Amino acid sequence: MNSINLALLLTLLTSNAYSSNAFDTCKQAILSSKPYGINAVIEKPKKIKESTNETIIDWAGTGELIIYTENGERTLSVGRCIYDKEYSKITFLSIYTKVLISKYPVEVKKLKSAQREQAYLVAKKLGLTKEEIKWIKRNGNKSLNGFYNPNNVIGLVQLNKQSLEKLDKLQIINLYPNNNDKNQYLSVRTDLSSLLSEKL
Repeated sequence: MNSINLALLLTLLTSNAYSSNAFDTCKQAILSSKPYGINAVIEKPKKIKESTNETIIDWAGTGELIIYTENGERTLSVGRCIYDKEYSKITFLSIYTKVLISKYPVEVKKLKSAQREQAYLVAKKLGLTKEEIKWIKRNGNKSLNGFYNPNNVIGLVQLNKQSLEKLDKLQIINLYPNNNDKNQYLSVRTDLSSLLSEKL
């Protein structure tokens, strides 16, 4: 076996190990949560994104994640778990709009008692542009189906795909592209996006 093939094999094995560790950790965190973990069905999703630093697990409402809601109803759900490889821990975990583990506990706490000016400073510190801030103000407190390239609607702030993916990467929203329509997506709010929307 030459050195290139060996390197590829080691990369694959390492990636699989991280993926398994991440999934097992995320699954246990959901199972131990209340009320979502009670009799939850948590299957390994078909797509798990690997980067150098983290593993991103998305359950995109396809039957891979079935939980009990706060009302006691059993339901399909979208969910996201982000696992930090270096520190072997979850940095973000959400089930639909309920954030169980947040990347931004300090910012969330600050925003709860913030005035508009303070909320704006938090948004700017996160690296958001004026257009992204306007979009969060309008859409950050709801989950919505949208289009990456919508027809212009007078008075509505529209974001391009790059900006939406930026908000997703920053874990300000959860973005789930539609596999059947590449132009359509589902944006799911988080505790941070909700508070920013409310306070901005």
